[in-house]
Amino acid sequence: MGQELIEIEGEDVRLYLDGVGERRLDRRVTLDRLVDAIARLDREARGERTPLLAPGVLYFEQRGPKTVVVVQQPPQVRRVRWIADPDSTSAAEEYRERALAFPYVVALLSFDGASLDGRGQLYYRAEPLSSLDDELLQPNLLNVTQGNDTPHCWLCLGRLDMEAIPWSERIGRALEFLWQSGFNYDFEVPRGSCFTRARDLDPRIATVEEWERSSCANPLFSLEVPWPAIGVTLAGAVAASLQGAPRLTLPRSSQDLADLLYRLPEAEAPHPPSPSPRTWRGGGEARGEA
Repeated sequence: MGQELIEIEGEDVRLYLDGVGERRLDRRVTLDRLVDAIARLDREARGERTPLLAPGVLYFEQRGPKTVVVVQQPPQVRRVRWIADPDSTSAAEEYRERALAFPYVVALLSFDGASLDGRGQLYYRAEPLSSLDDELLQPNLLNVTQGNDTPHCWLCLGRLDMEAIPWSERIGRALEFLWQSGFNYDFEVPRGSCFTRARDLDPRIATVEEWERSSCANPLFSLEVPWPAIGVTLAGAVAASLQGAPRLTLPRSSQDLADLLYRLPEAEAPHPPSPSPRTWRGGGEARGEA
């Protein structure tokens, strides 16, 4: 039976059957189709899987070193640290614990490698998410602000390196970081926090004191507040956090393959086959051993 030979030139892949005394072209395809087929076969062989995730994780998208994790948390009263005096200019700001009712909270945790990268977002919902096309609602938190040129609600979460821990713990740690941080007025200048922007929506959230009193009276009152849609879907929010991530592509030409080969460690040269014990190779003709 003849040997199969594959030849790659530019964007062409040619399969030859190399028989005795002849080489016959048997199949010709484009390189992008071959690479797509190999990638698809690799995915099917591995199976679809995600890392072990924390409770509440709805969506996980990775592009190169960038990862966005979407977490939805149900309505509840949370104890948070809220700045005690909004007019304070002290470097050592004082915080007071507040019991505040929240609707559904949708947090987009954005990572570069294993570190939070400062491109997280936070929104509200009056009901659970069911689609990437669902509209997100404006929140009313300090430490969250809308961009100057986009409606996205950016979360001031800082950067936290979590290289040594698995994804499930990494996500949980980021959520703890979110809710245990002190909520202050750092976003008031120059853009204004979402708390300030939303306080005219309902008298029950006009001040943090009213918000806390309303939360004690009715822990689910936040589901009645007319949180406005801001023209951002979940898919759009994920795309905004991933903006700037490298768009990796599969090889489409022999040059692409060559570039990839140069990034790989070189294999050791195969050892030549040992001569047959009954064959002598020299300058003359082969002779059997005596």
